[in-house]
Order: sequence, then structure tokens, then C-alpha cells
Amino acid sequence: MLSSIKIIFENDAVDDPDKFAQDINLDNAAVAVKSGGLSKIRVEKQSNEIIQISQKQAEKKTPLE
Repeated sequence: MLSSIKIIFENDAVDDPDKFAQDINLDNAAVAVKSGGLSKIRVEKQSNEIIQISQKQAEKKTPLE
């Protein structure tokens, strides 16, 4: 199953936004944020949208009976 994860954060949640973006993509990452920063970070998994798109494309390829 394909999926996509988007991490959206406010710049003041971390010391270095570029380093945060790089580090958060590492496996088994431990990434520091500023105090109160966790409430300024949102993770969105987009696998459901990809599944729906795949199903729609499969329906287009299947001839109607």
C-alpha cells in the first residue's frame, strides 16, 4: 500500500526548520522541538486518498457488465 506522510509545523516550534525537516525523515529519529512545540506540529497520513485514486483508476480499466 502506498502512503504519504506530510508534517506541517510552525517555524517557531523548532530551532532550525531545515534540520527538522531533514531529521524527521530518518528511521528511528529522535528530533528535538522547542517547549510547546509539539502543539505546533501536525502529521497527516494521506494513504486513504491514494487508495481512493487507485480504486477509481481500476474502475476505469474494468469494463462495465
